[in-house]
Amino acid sequence: MSASNPLEPRFYSYLADFYIEQNELEKARAMYDKILVIEPNNPVVNLALHDYYSGQGKMEEAFEYLKKAFENPDLDVITKESILISFYKKADIQAYHDNGYELAKIMIKVHPGAPEANSLYADYLVMNKKFKEAAEYYGKAAASEKGNYRTWEQLIKVDYELSRYDSLEKHSAKAMEFFPSQPSVYFYNGLANIQLKKYSKAAQALKDGLEFVVDNKSQMLDFYSALGDAYNYTKEYEKSDKAYEDALKIDSDNTFVLNQYSYFLSLRKENLEKAEKLSKKSNELQPGNRKYMDTYGWILFQEKKYAEAEEWLGNASRMGKDANILEHYGDVLYKLNKVNEAVKQWENAKAAGGSSEALLKKIKEKKLDG
Repeated sequence: MSASNPLEPRFYSYLADFYIEQNELEKARAMYDKILVIEPNNPVVNLALHDYYSGQGKMEEAFEYLKKAFENPDLDVITKESILISFYKKADIQAYHDNGYELAKIMIKVHPGAPEANSLYADYLVMNKKFKEAAEYYGKAAASEKGNYRTWEQLIKVDYELSRYDSLEKHSAKAMEFFPSQPSVYFYNGLANIQLKKYSKAAQALKDGLEFVVDNKSQMLDFYSALGDAYNYTKEYEKSDKAYEDALKIDSDNTFVLNQYSYFLSLRKENLEKAEKLSKKSNELQPGNRKYMDTYGWILFQEKKYAEAEEWLGNASRMGKDANILEHYGDVLYKLNKVNEAVKQWENAKAAGGSSEALLKKIKEKKLDG
């Protein structure tokens, strides 16, 4: 049959299929080679040769044929997507990562408008910590495929990673419209609005999203913790305390919640005995965390336990330049009548980025009010 139709690639393809069924792989490969003489860019044949050489353990040769298949726009996006996903799932192996990344680059070049190509390329960019570029490609995918939740979720997570809170608020709000029963989009909208100081909006988003959390204690804890923050900023302190208590009912050893709850109590100068207990526990669970050490030292300061506070705040201040910690350390030194040392720490706080009116007043007047 092939002899009478030497220019008909499909006949060689039929023969190749026949030889594969007979396990005569060399004869099958010869048929594929004949097709490539006539149609060197035939994607189906290039995929078949990729499989053939992979079966022979010749991975470099196999990958060259796979690249040729990806370079052909006639090979549909869905097939390419399926292949690329298989590489992505094994990306913890360096060879699969490198080859998958290269295929993703080819795919986005050949199919720049395809949401699948944009989303998969963005996945590889995230894997390589290129978050700014990833945001661009997830954005393109989301704009053309509004019903794909995973794409929107990834876009939102990249916004959060980049601390782009304006974009995070905008994208999460859109996602709340498109996916009104997905709790994660409400959670990120709440986080964005907290950072943007839109605390009432944050609390509302978190309260609404909590209604959709089902059988997921970890996610519920995250919501309660963020609600505690939001309600504290809106000065709804009873609601704030209840949210933190609900979070600790889920995980009484969550150091983040223990620290947040105790720190906000200390700022309000309320229930300081409880604040001290909570903060002490966070430091026992995670010793050496300077933020937690600062909180505990500040609570001791509020309780007028200045000698103990000096030890904790001094140790925290020596672990890195943090304006808040340095200012707190200066405050306790002042209370211990170490005025010159206090002023020095306040100046250090300013050098570390502190710029509040209260801090500048302390430096100028060399004293702490109250």
